[in-house]
Amino acid sequence: MSLISPHPGVEITFRLKMVNVTPFQLAKDIDESPVLITRVLKRKTHLTAVLAIKIGKALSIKPETLMDMQGRHDISRVIERTKTDFITPYPRCS
Repeated sequence: MSLISPHPGVEITFRLKMVNVTPFQLAKDIDESPVLITRVLKRKTHLTAVLAIKIGKALSIKPETLMDMQGRHDISRVIERTKTDFITPYPRCS
């Protein structure tokens, strides 16, 4: 059993606490729905590229970092449920 990589909502929540900003204030400041921001922070919704850019700007986080976290989280959630034993790897190019 592998560990699930953290959702970007964990990092965003941590950063909001560091700067003493509420999710509602973040939503207002980046012109997004408070419900959407809350869903991301509670790990109920995937982070989109648009949100990564807006949240990244507000919290001084590279949007690529947030999107990488989302991708790693998604892959770690399904990796053990995805059958790949029947796939033969292609030979490596030299």
